[in-house]
Amino acid sequence: MKVSASPIQMKQMLYTKIYVEPVEFEESKKPEEIWAPLFDFEGVVIKTEIQCVIAEGQEEDPENFMISIAVSIPNEDKKGKRAPYSISLHADAWFEISKTILPEKRESLISVNGASMMIGAIREQVSLLTARSVYGPMTLPSLRVLPPIDDDIKIGK
Repeated sequence: MKVSASPIQMKQMLYTKIYVEPVEFEESKKPEEIWAPLFDFEGVVIKTEIQCVIAEGQEEDPENFMISIAVSIPNEDKKGKRAPYSISLHADAWFEISKTILPEKRESLISVNGASMMIGAIREQVSLLTARSVYGPMTLPSLRVLPPIDDDIKIGK
């Protein structure tokens, strides 16, 4: 297997909002049902919002992009299964793409691959933030970014 630099490079990623709060569960819940490391996300609603913009003045031959992502588990009543934590994370990241990629393919490649890179970082951040919290560390399920992007994801059948 060979490893080389990707034609897509994340230059910087910043979190613009971080919110994590343990959910209060009724006492009838068994500990294994709410212990985050063993939690089954089937039925949990995960909301996503992804936006990709080309740097101003680069519309004809884009090289620089910014992606904004919002990922949340609002745990709203009667809208899916409740997760151990309510979360809302927003992030912005700046990307560069190689000129070896055809200009008409660049935005699509950045949107899917850049957003996927950012979601991986968000998953790690959620694990770190919940590591010493009441229900233990929570790892979000792996998410797949496909165009067009669906705003709500419900895990399960």
